[in-house]
Amino acid sequence: MTTRLKIPSAEDSTEIDAVITYEGKHTGEGAPAIIISHPYGPLGGSIVNNVVQSLHKYFSSKNYVTASFNFRGAGRSGGRTSWTGMPERQDYIAVMNHLFKSNAYPTISSIIICGYSFGSMIAGSITPPADIPSRYLLISYPLSVMWALTSFHSTFFKEQVMQRMDSANDATSGPMLFIMGDRDQFTGLGALKRWIADKATERTTLAVVPDGDHFWFGMEETLIQIIDSWLHQ
Repeated sequence: MTTRLKIPSAEDSTEIDAVITYEGKHTGEGAPAIIISHPYGPLGGSIVNNVVQSLHKYFSSKNYVTASFNFRGAGRSGGRTSWTGMPERQDYIAVMNHLFKSNAYPTISSIIICGYSFGSMIAGSITPPADIPSRYLLISYPLSVMWALTSFHSTFFKEQVMQRMDSANDATSGPMLFIMGDRDQFTGLGALKRWIADKATERTTLAVVPDGDHFWFGMEETLIQIIDSWLHQ
């Protein structure tokens, strides 16, 4: 079953347009969940995106409670895109809180915090409830252009990810998968490798896709295969 609804942002009650799918039977038992966030809105990013839609279809077929949503200023959501990324964090948190509090879905037993491009920057800064097993799935992380997406608040977002990669920070660290094409137009592979290597632990994986660029057109199935393998490790 798929539901489309408006969720008030945790920032300022801006209406956030969300699509939530659960194909399993609502038996009262728990189910895993994933929240998928999209690329930068002013450049055309929304839930109507090849990567977002491919992930939504895959995870809902695996009986995840699957949520995709439009950040403020994108698609059917209200408001405007911010200059800092901070309000968008609250948009993401609002969707996450909705999944945990609503009786319309099974109890959330675990969660994947997921984002693509700009959405991966936001997702990497999100902390789920401490008692819920979590993973992070970050696709085409925009490391080299974060300064432009956040009005020079990129240090905050980088630090959030580094805390999750730090083995000493067990409370907020779940397994983390970065997926990057070796022809990404916005972040050099070498820069990302060096950044991850600075804090990476056994919980951190970087999957590099030969001939993959930032947009993944025609390579959506490759992404799904990598993700499926990671989930079964």
